[in-house]
Amino acid sequence: MNQRSRSASTKSFSTQPAQSGHFLPVTVPSNWNLKGGEGAWNLANQATDKITSEIESLNGISGDVVSGLASIKQAIQHVNEDVTSTAAAVEEQSAVTSDISTNMQRAAAELA
Repeated sequence: MNQRSRSASTKSFSTQPAQSGHFLPVTVPSNWNLKGGEGAWNLANQATDKITSEIESLNGISGDVVSGLASIKQAIQHVNEDVTSTAAAVEEQSAVTSDISTNMQRAAAELA
């Protein structure tokens, strides 16, 4: 849509001053009825509905992120358990190898 047709299909106005004291420009579709008190309420309701929809969408995305992070945490815990188990097995194997070496040296000394 080009700039000319865009401006023809929308209406612009300023809202109340922001905290900085400047008015915030708002562009709304031309089919929004802004005449009379009801128009302002309709605009506010439509904006509220849009914001609510966006927040709900973000909440859904946040839920997906939390679920993904929980899966990652679970995978890390499984890897940690495997590493701990492997470390214990290596330590036990090292102790057994040391015992075998000691016993073989003793047996060799007895034969000599």
